[in-house]
Amino acid sequence: MPKPPIDYSALSVDDRLRLIDEIWASVVNDDPGLADLAPDEWAEVDRRVADHRLHPETAVPWDEVKGGLLRSIERKT
Repeated sequence: MPKPPIDYSALSVDDRLRLIDEIWASVVNDDPGLADLAPDEWAEVDRRVADHRLHPETAVPWDEVKGGLLRSIERKT
């Protein structure tokens, strides 16, 4: 019997980000090759996460990003 889907909407943004971190850590533990970033790449990831946590209001919702990408693709076809 399949597990029921998890309702992530009940979690706060901080809790969802923490869950993402925990899931990623578990994936990397299972396949360490996925985390083969250079030290400067990890530093950039850390910088971006820290910047987002300081300024979450600057984030662009996925629907807007996706819509912009799809419009860009449509113009090229």
